[in-house]
Amino acid sequence: MEDNECRDGGKKARLAITERANIMRVPMSLNAAIRLHVPDSIWQGRANTPFSSS
Repeated sequence: MEDNECRDGGKKARLAITERANIMRVPMSLNAAIRLHVPDSIWQGRANTPFSSS
């Protein structure tokens, strides 16, 4: 019985860690995009034109 309880506790701990990582993913990604000036690069020249490889 204790073995099953340990497995359940481990599953709950992994789920909690995964949830916290997912919660932080979006704000950290947005922060990085802003610091790297991605919006400015996309809207450079006020035109939403495709990027070239250069």
